[in-house]
Amino acid sequence: MSIDHNVQDIFVSDDHILPDSDSEKKNVYLKGFLDILGASINKRVEGTYGSIETMTGKKLIIDQNGEGIKENEIFRKVIDCGALPVSGPKTVPHGIVTTENFKLIHLYGSATSSGASALDRAIPIPYIDGNLSVKVDMDATNINLDTATGPYTGFATCFVVVEYIKIL
Repeated sequence: MSIDHNVQDIFVSDDHILPDSDSEKKNVYLKGFLDILGASINKRVEGTYGSIETMTGKKLIIDQNGEGIKENEIFRKVIDCGALPVSGPKTVPHGIVTTENFKLIHLYGSATSSGASALDRAIPIPYIDGNLSVKVDMDATNINLDTATGPYTGFATCFVVVEYIKIL
């Protein structure tokens, strides 16, 4: 049984009936099932967000200018940026090794202001509301936040998510 590993959605059934007596048929069936199961597991998107580099389970597929298709694993790292600055810039080291092979895929975040007993306010980053904004970018060393059009008093928690590839 051959498995098409390029299938976008692979369904793994949860009811299986093994052939009764023929061990060769059982082996073929089990191998096929394990191939499908492995392909399904490998195609899933990893839902882990953490402060260490994690493979997301997503891939960036690029045609290399006529040199063939190249699949690139996408990695994720979450940077805890602490409190948003009330008004002005802030830099936080991200700890990602960036070489000429580093390519940014997605950069985004959020900030939360908690009240005395509940959530007061939460915003996505980057954020624009009229004249107010929170900007985010990164360089080889740092995550750079800028709340120059603040004030952002009380946003004590800020996370920035970096998704990237390392090799093309």
